[in-house]
Amino acid sequence: MKAIIRNTIIGLIVILSMGFSVGILLNSQAITQVLVKLNENAKEPKDALGISLIKSTKPDYQLKIRHGEKWLDCGTIVDTYVGSGLQYQITELLPKYKAKEIQLIEADNLKDDLLEQLQIANDVVRGKNYTFIIQYEFNLNAGFEWFFDKL
Repeated sequence: MKAIIRNTIIGLIVILSMGFSVGILLNSQAITQVLVKLNENAKEPKDALGISLIKSTKPDYQLKIRHGEKWLDCGTIVDTYVGSGLQYQITELLPKYKAKEIQLIEADNLKDDLLEQLQIANDVVRGKNYTFIIQYEFNLNAGFEWFFDKL
């Protein structure tokens, strides 16, 4: 009887360990880069404060990603047009499973303008004016973060 109980407990531990190991591997993707492209027929904004003799009228693009209840500021690319695309490098660990929303903001000194705010459902997120291409890489730390979130 003791052997049956012991073997059952060992079996459950093995099954749980395997399940968590698979979960860690499946959730071991972290966002490394976001490419922003302007959609066909969409127009880029001008900097509201830009007076061509004093300051550039090109927009300043700020990208944010919501993970959980927090927003990660991915940086601002100043005085530029999207053109063939803007690249934002993600330097912090941002597991794929945590990324929920993406925002593109035209950053101004007085008032920022929200250009797009979209739910992240796929690797390519298409909005009204912009398309976001999200790139990932294998990162075991992201998987372990998932594991500890589950505990």
